Amino acid sequence: MRKHGHACDGDRRYLRILGRPLRVAKQGGEAEQIYAGTWDIRDILVDSERVYFNDFASGRVLSAPKAGGAAMTLATQGKVGNQMALDNDYVYYLGSGDVYRVAKSGGAAEWLGSGAGLYALAVDDDYVFWVGATGPVTRVRKPWW
Repeated sequence: MRKHGHACDGDRRYLRILGRPLRVAKQGGEAEQIYAGTWDIRDILVDSERVYFNDFASGRVLSAPKAGGAAMTLATQGKVGNQMALDNDYVYYLGSGDVYRVAKSGGAAEWLGSGAGLYALAVDDDYVFWVGATGPVTRVRKPWW
């Protein structure tokens, strides 16, 4: 199970401290800030090439190269929730009581569903799962288009 707000790859740990997205070598050393635009990051994820994070203050979902470089806004959604999930092609995120996905390359966000008090989100090969404050777990088949 993934600890909220932390991610790892082979060499580095990616985490948020005081709302800032940071990376640090697993063997230790100085932490490097990935993005300087805000101090209100709620979650952070990685794939083989990029770091993905959400900025609660601006309502944006962003990504940046793992090796360093400028961050790119993937989506802006008012208020983004605390959790995100990834598959091979999309970033899934919570925003203002709704569940969305956006292509890792950016573009229009797709609405997938809604719920009251959303706080947990997960994906597998075929489905998106989420749960709100009143339960139960909702499961929706991933759009194929």
